[in-house]
Amino acid sequence: LLAITIRQHCNLQTLNLLGNPIGTDGARAIASALLANENVQHLHMNRGLHTEEAVQVLAAAAYQERNVELLSLPYEESLELVLSDYFNSPRAGSPHDTFTHALATVLQNQNGLGVSCVCKQMINLRYSNPQADKGAIELVLAAMRTFPQSENVQRAACKALSQWTVNVVNEVPIATAGGIEVVVAAMRRLSQSEDAQGAACWALGNLAMNGENEVSIGAA
Repeated sequence: LLAITIRQHCNLQTLNLLGNPIGTDGARAIASALLANENVQHLHMNRGLHTEEAVQVLAAAAYQERNVELLSLPYEESLELVLSDYFNSPRAGSPHDTFTHALATVLQNQNGLGVSCVCKQMINLRYSNPQADKGAIELVLAAMRTFPQSENVQRAACKALSQWTVNVVNEVPIATAGGIEVVVAAMRRLSQSEDAQGAACWALGNLAMNGENEVSIGAA
C-alpha cells in the first residue's frame, strides 16, 4: 500500500521511514516507487530498524535518482555502502568495467558526490598497475570538467588518475585526452585547497615521468 501511495502521490516530497521496520521485499517495492515518483526529494531512514539489504536497496534507489537525498542515514555513507557492494559483487565484471559503468551512471545523473565516491571505491580496490581504458579516462576527465568547483570531485579524480599513472602505459592516453590541462586548471581554481593541490601534484608528478608530458606540463 505504501509503495502504491508513493507512486500515485505526485505532491510527495519527503518520505519518512523512521521507526518502521522494513524488510528486503518491502524496500524493493518502495525503491521501485521512488524511481517512478520524480517529486520525492528527501528520504528519512535508519539502519537499526531496516535489514542491511533493505538499506542497500533504498540507498541504491537514491543513487539512481539524483533528486533524492538520504537523511538520518548519511548519504555518503549509504552511497559508499551501495558502491562497495557493487564493486565487490561476484556479478561485477573487471574492476575497470565496473568502475566505468558506475561512473557513467553518476555522471548521467549529475551526481557530484557519487562521482567522488565511485573514484574512492576504485582507489580502494588497490589492484596493482592497472591499465585504464580510454572510456574510463574520458569519464574521469569529464567528471572534472562537469564539477569544476567541487573539491571532492577534483581530489578523488586526480587520485584516480594518479593510480592509473603508476602504469606507464596510461601516461600518454591520459595526456592525449586532455588530462594535463584539466588537472592544471583544477589547481588554479582550487588554489586554497591543500588536499586538491596535493592530489593534483601527485597526478602531474606521475604524468611527468614521460618526457613529452613533462614538456606539456611546463607549458601549461
